[in-house]
Amino acid sequence: MENTFFCSLSTESIEDKDTSIWGYLRYETREITTSELMRAIKDKRAFAGVFNKREFTQKNKRIENWKQTNIIPVDFDNRKMTFDEFAKMTETAERLKPTIIYNTQNDGVKGNRYRALYILNAPVTEVETYKRCYDKIVSHWERVTGEKNKDNCGGVVTQSFAGAKDKVIYYGVTYDVKDLLGDGEEHRQSVERARADIERTPFLNDFFKLNVIEVIEKYIGIYPSVESTPLTQADEEQAFILIPDDYMQIKRYWYQTEDVLRGSTYTEIRKIRDGEHRRKKLFINAIIRRLIMPTISFNHLLFNLLYEFHHYMINDGNTITRKDIYNIALRAYKADLSMYEELREKQKKHKFIVNPAYCIKYGISKNAAKRIAIMQMNDARIGECYDFLKTEKENLQILRDNGINISPRTLKRWKERNGITKKRNNKIMS
Repeated sequence: MENTFFCSLSTESIEDKDTSIWGYLRYETREITTSELMRAIKDKRAFAGVFNKREFTQKNKRIENWKQTNIIPVDFDNRKMTFDEFAKMTETAERLKPTIIYNTQNDGVKGNRYRALYILNAPVTEVETYKRCYDKIVSHWERVTGEKNKDNCGGVVTQSFAGAKDKVIYYGVTYDVKDLLGDGEEHRQSVERARADIERTPFLNDFFKLNVIEVIEKYIGIYPSVESTPLTQADEEQAFILIPDDYMQIKRYWYQTEDVLRGSTYTEIRKIRDGEHRRKKLFINAIIRRLIMPTISFNHLLFNLLYEFHHYMINDGNTITRKDIYNIALRAYKADLSMYEELREKQKKHKFIVNPAYCIKYGISKNAAKRIAIMQMNDARIGECYDFLKTEKENLQILRDNGINISPRTLKRWKERNGITKKRNNKIMS
């Protein structure tokens, strides 16, 4: 007999998530089995985790409202392999065989795009536990395929996911959290081995032997710079990229300087000097990197500190040595992250950034795109509240009740932009 779990499913199917309807979907939380989830995916229903309301819309999918989930999705985007090859790879996997795989709705339109779902026997109720499970699965498939994961939207607990395009395979295997994470012994042993094992790696030999420029040039392709939480890339038709609630970024300092010859100003990085707590900043930034990427290796963390020290600090006054940087990295790597959760709260939160792909496609500046982005987001807010079964007057009141004060003329323009006509309303109501 199959286990049951709670999941939120859209009340209607959706053929194309890039349409305006995606932002207006309504979700209903219900108890289902894994095979029922598979059928919902085949029916092109969207799914999400469990929130604080049994029935909800996009506006309710916020981190403070999230309660739990039994589903961990992992996207395989822009892969060279065909779906048949993807199916063979996952079907014969010795470890972490998915519960369900399918091709997503943009498959073949924006490259090869597939999704693997992992169903848990018990719900995950902690964001950190969810992210650790997700990172473990992603790291496993990165090692198997030799390719970096290109879309980490599955790592965001508030995300919703569209159903299949036309291919779904059900393996049926389910997991306990401990199956994905182990009992913590693996991490404990890795920390204990850090000082001894790391001595024998080629990277550490180069770290102490080569000059800074040589180390950076040799390893930048192996250990990329970790500066912020990766953002899900938006479609080039969307002027904004939403910033998730758990977004973190390492703070940098900039100043404007004058180009006397050209008579203009430009922005330049302000490097941190002796007396400005360089060692403390290196340690805190190492902790932030671990919060951003819980699976970061010691070597990766150490390289990032060396890169940061070279590019963003001045080694004057009380000189900082390579050994100092090594010890700071080791201390941060062995630190208990639960003691530093407050760093998440101290992060300055922005709602969105301008989508560079939109600016490139339409040849406009970021400032111009920002105005369009605000309009698009306002459109989405209206869409979250708009009820096709209500009159225009009733919808205006609903919008006001939700803090959106617009005129009938503005609502009319919104309906025109989104192709919502009286004829369509009548069709829906009938």
